[in-house]
Amino acid sequence: PQLATARVGIDGNAVNAYPRAMATLTIRGLDDDIRDRLRLRAATHGRSMESEARSILAEAVSSPIERSLVDIMLAMRKTLDGERLELPGRADQVGDPFA
Repeated sequence: PQLATARVGIDGNAVNAYPRAMATLTIRGLDDDIRDRLRLRAATHGRSMESEARSILAEAVSSPIERSLVDIMLAMRKTLDGERLELPGRADQVGDPFA
């Protein structure tokens, strides 16, 4: 007897479903003190040094970039494009703020 066979289509994406290879990062010239502190930090968190370094890097790049006050003021200056802001006048008498 002949067996009925069905052709099964294979999705091309399914063949390549394996995750991409992870990148490798080599850090040269790392101070011994930094290496030792990384080792202690990793041990404190129960991780390998490599896992701890990955965690630190992931946290560092996921945080918003901090800007200095000078950077913020320079950006504001560019936004104003030379315009001067009117400052509100001072009240002659200080009143009770809770009145």
